[in-house]
Amino acid sequence: MKKNYTYLLSFILLSFFVGMSYGQDPEAKHAGKGENMTKNNWTKPENITVENSYATIKLKGISGYLKGTDYGFKIPDCATIDGIELIIKRAQKSSGNGNIQDVQVRLVKGNNTFSNNLANSGNWPTSQNETTYGGKRNDWGINWTPDDINNADFGAVLSVKTTGNGNKDASVDYMMIKVYFTVPDTAADAGSDIDYASDNCGVVSVNLNAQNSRGEWSVISGQPRTSYSFSNINDPKSTFTGQLDETYTLQWQRFNASACGDTSDTMTVTFAKCGDFFDFNGKESYVNFGNEFNFGREFSIELWIKPTMSAAPMQTLVSKRGFNMLSGYDISLANGKLSFNWDIHTIESPYTVDNSRWYHVAVTYDGVDYRLYIDGIEVAKKRWRLPPTYSFYDVLLGASNNWRNRAQDFYNGAMDEVRIWHTTLTEDHIRQMMNQEIEKNGTAVRGSVLGLDIADLKWKDLDGYYRMNQGVDISGDTLADNSGSSNIGSLTGMHSMQLESAPLPYTTAQDGEWVQAETWKNGRVQQAPNSIGIDGKTRVDWHIVKTAHNITATGKDIKVAGLLVDAHKLTIQGLDKNDGQSLEVSQYLNISKGAVLELVGESQLIQKENSVLGGGTGVLMRDQQGTGNMYNYNYWGSPVHTAGSEGSKSYSLGEVIYDGAFPVQWTANHNGSPTTPAVTLSKRWLYTYKGRADDYNAWKRINEKSEVSVGLGFLMKGTGAPTADDKNYTFKGQPNNGTIHVPVSGPGQAVVIGNPYPSAIDANQFFDDNSEVLKPGSALQFWEQSPDGKTHVFAAYQGRYSYYVKTGSVEAARPPAGKSTSSGIAGSGKAFKTPGRYIPVGQGFYVEVSDEGGQIEFNNGQREFVKEKDGESVFLRGTDQSSKNVQKRATTNTAIQRVRLEFTTPEGATRSLLLGFTPDDSATDGIDYGYDGLNSDDFPSDLSFAIEGKKFVIQGVGAFDINKKYPLDMSLKIDGNVALALTGLENFETPIDVFVYDSELNTYTQINTKNFRMPMLAGQYDDRFYIVFSQDSSLSTVDQAINDISVKYLQKTAEIYLNTVNNGDVREIALINMIGQTVKTWHISDHQYTDAIRIPVTDIATGNYIIQVKTSTDGYSKKVAIQ
Repeated sequence: MKKNYTYLLSFILLSFFVGMSYGQDPEAKHAGKGENMTKNNWTKPENITVENSYATIKLKGISGYLKGTDYGFKIPDCATIDGIELIIKRAQKSSGNGNIQDVQVRLVKGNNTFSNNLANSGNWPTSQNETTYGGKRNDWGINWTPDDINNADFGAVLSVKTTGNGNKDASVDYMMIKVYFTVPDTAADAGSDIDYASDNCGVVSVNLNAQNSRGEWSVISGQPRTSYSFSNINDPKSTFTGQLDETYTLQWQRFNASACGDTSDTMTVTFAKCGDFFDFNGKESYVNFGNEFNFGREFSIELWIKPTMSAAPMQTLVSKRGFNMLSGYDISLANGKLSFNWDIHTIESPYTVDNSRWYHVAVTYDGVDYRLYIDGIEVAKKRWRLPPTYSFYDVLLGASNNWRNRAQDFYNGAMDEVRIWHTTLTEDHIRQMMNQEIEKNGTAVRGSVLGLDIADLKWKDLDGYYRMNQGVDISGDTLADNSGSSNIGSLTGMHSMQLESAPLPYTTAQDGEWVQAETWKNGRVQQAPNSIGIDGKTRVDWHIVKTAHNITATGKDIKVAGLLVDAHKLTIQGLDKNDGQSLEVSQYLNISKGAVLELVGESQLIQKENSVLGGGTGVLMRDQQGTGNMYNYNYWGSPVHTAGSEGSKSYSLGEVIYDGAFPVQWTANHNGSPTTPAVTLSKRWLYTYKGRADDYNAWKRINEKSEVSVGLGFLMKGTGAPTADDKNYTFKGQPNNGTIHVPVSGPGQAVVIGNPYPSAIDANQFFDDNSEVLKPGSALQFWEQSPDGKTHVFAAYQGRYSYYVKTGSVEAARPPAGKSTSSGIAGSGKAFKTPGRYIPVGQGFYVEVSDEGGQIEFNNGQREFVKEKDGESVFLRGTDQSSKNVQKRATTNTAIQRVRLEFTTPEGATRSLLLGFTPDDSATDGIDYGYDGLNSDDFPSDLSFAIEGKKFVIQGVGAFDINKKYPLDMSLKIDGNVALALTGLENFETPIDVFVYDSELNTYTQINTKNFRMPMLAGQYDDRFYIVFSQDSSLSTVDQAINDISVKYLQKTAEIYLNTVNNGDVREIALINMIGQTVKTWHISDHQYTDAIRIPVTDIATGNYIIQVKTSTDGYSKKVAIQ
């Protein structure tokens, strides 16, 4: 194809266009030379080489020539000149008589040859303007060559004249030359490369395909001339013949016209190295290992397969048996069904293997059972206590032997990672090794991707290992044995190279959703990681995955064995941004430098026991919401760290806390503020606590740069007004993992700690793991502050601790309005939340330490995926004024049965109490670690359970027993009314009756539907009141209606009045004061009174009393006021 070019040269600007196609922008250059010719009447002719400078003339008559040369053209030698344009920008002054007109306008060739004169007859303009002479097809009367144009003498001349009698002024800014030319197509094209390296075994001749008619072939890659030949070296379509396992570089030299010169192009021809091919074509391809792999005891076989035709009648994957099928074994695929066959026995998968994807296949024998696995899922099993009978036949991969000892039943498809063991692989072994190659690590077997040893497996038990990596393990018609056992395979009938597309491991190919096939490299022939397995019910959660793109897992819990976030971001999120999903990594997690693992909303990262965190410095991001109130505290723990080595990791708040994408800002002022783009927090209110329990001086002030050990909690206030919404913070750093210790000393010590993981933790397991270090009977205490807080004054804080033990939890007590306590807490306060069993991400809490002290332990066994919105994991941030959050797990046979109570003091304070029954008798009536919660508050009036002389807000006991009673401890600072309400029964199959037993009055008050209420004097009541669940028939029940008896106190006559249908049944009347003391007793005989009984009451102090009436069969009590 011809290419058109245009050259433009300005005599003034020297615009220079070299090899330019139409439409290209020109390259501008100024003229090299401007001069007078024949006369010197043009002033400063050299000014035409400078833009906006002028060569001028004042004349009457005809001028001499103004000449421009030295344009610097470089037109290709083989070009044809089509036409030339000359553009002159000029002007004349308007004053004076007459006009300026052209006389001569010519091009100059070789300094002596002038072209035709193309002068115009019109008058010059009075202001600078362009006039074009010539054109695209105008040669000015000369047969131009490229040399003519490229010569420095090539140029243009101009002369002018006047038409009047007076002198006239003329000026020239520039003269531009534009050359139009055509360059013929001279490029050589040898055609595309030909590569037979991966197929066409045995082919050594190819047809070439150069695109030019005249030329010559040659080989320039250095092979001997005798090793190749051309059918015709001048034929662009020549046949080239070479040798196997060679790559030739061929040159096609195109013959062009002499002026243009010859051109050349190269291409390569690669012939296969047939011994390096590896495929199973279903016709003749197989691998022969010889008479190896007889098993006299336990064994296992593993391999990956990707069938091309899974529905074929019979395809053999591995075989060591002959035609009689009475000895040896084979793994076969027939009509989509996978089977392992030995001697005359078979186990077959009931599930169909299709040709859409790769499958991992494993067979194991432990001396008792034969098992068949697909993708790590057991699909068939048979008990047989003998190994396969010894076979003399060769072991074939991809075929079996027939009666002539010839291969048959060829496999059509791809195969990878074959391993043969003389030991029994467990299910865990298969799953751990499935998505990675293995390597020797001393005597152990190590996964090459995760770098972890496979537990309880030795390299010496590996008889044959075939990675089948192209260019490494396949050479010279042999398959290398990577086990070191030298059981090398001999290749037969391999004519191409199979695709290496098995998930070893899963790797990403592009940005996208986790579940989309396009997201994964070779995703069209792989099942997405963590999908449902071949049985349609088992989720394959032992895959190994490497991500290097922006990957999002939405609305799906993900569980894998290994996860390597190598680059960009992996995002775990729910369908709603405030919801969340679980990411569980059971073996190994690494986040490489610069990579991000983001947990959106309530998404959480779970690493269970033995799951390792790699050394990558990439970050995890996880949000948590705290109070927005600048006056209120939250207790926090960090799920990430930024510094330290294993066992001593730490974090600073300034490095880990972000407001979205921006680090929070800090101020030394008392108040934070909701600034943008990141909020400003007050460093004045940052504290940790580790020291004596309830000791104000144990609070240690820190700042945003202080290094805080992982596991320690910290206090931090909000940034807004008391009415501000919860504030979202983002924790950013390396995720915490594994066992974390917080050293503590005793006795009488306490510490604020925090959940150190990016997941919830099980408080019950935390109790179990810390039985030697936490104070017996102590609870986990969670601070909750009223959203009404409007002050930084400690004594005016409105908040308390809620309590959690295994028995359950109680919300924070509410102090009496306006009454200061010895602990400095005052105000009405509002407690809305009850902590659940699962401590959420970022939650801090207070614990008391045993006398011996030790190390508080967090570990991966405590980690669970539980969302706050489900009510079992509650972050106490103090602004949720909705109904109470309580645990919602379904009732089971071992579910703790709970009786919830609320006590109101004379001052108006309220105390929540919990009595729990453990059906499995995990707790007793005594003090039980983890089940009883000590009362750590100091109210002037309070109610607690009394256990072994100590006060508890939660009491856990054994199985429910209707005959047991549980003592209460009542402390009253002032006289007044008290109340005890039943607020809930949990996990009882049928409702139970709950009573308050007053041992002084020998009365029962049922509180299922009506609260217990009683006026009381100030004092200490240790053994008077009990919670019971049945009545003693010898005692009476307060307020029990007995229709036959009416009791009143007559104020005017100061008498007790009793009216009964049968007075003879009354045996005793007693007057009892409010502290349980019997003031007076009257014994009644059968004939002492009539139906109406009046008893004078004298010398009695005013106040409230109980009149107690006893009959021969029952009793009745009534409270009265004596004035």
